[in-house]
Amino acid sequence: MTAGRPIFASSSGGTYAGLLVGKALTGSPVKLVGIRVDLDPKPQEVICSVANALAGRLGVSREFEPNDVRLESGHVGEGYGIFTKEALVVLKEVWQYEGILLDPVYTAKAMAGLIDLANRKALGDARLVFLHTGGNTAVFGCDPKLLT
Repeated sequence: MTAGRPIFASSSGGTYAGLLVGKALTGSPVKLVGIRVDLDPKPQEVICSVANALAGRLGVSREFEPNDVRLESGHVGEGYGIFTKEALVVLKEVWQYEGILLDPVYTAKAMAGLIDLANRKALGDARLVFLHTGGNTAVFGCDPKLLT
């Protein structure tokens, strides 16, 4: 089995940037996979800018470039804050079967991406790890009819 693959929602780039710098600090072989949840035009550049600033502050002598960033864009839907049908299905199923609460516009889109990539075998035989980065309170702000 190859090294694990952390999979997580990616929007502003802070999570991805922090994980990139953490990989550099530890020499970790994991391959990060961000699931985009918004339509920002140049997310790789933003992530690298944040990662490079953080690396500089921590004394990490590594310059990150856009090709260091893997983002999957197939689950954004119409944009940030807008539910997708797939995310709502996944939100309900993960809650019912696993007891894990996802939010409808951030972590549910990322989980839908993970499930899609796994079903398509797009990540090979890597061990998949879902990084739940929060957003649970958003589920209480949506129309309950969407969740039934």
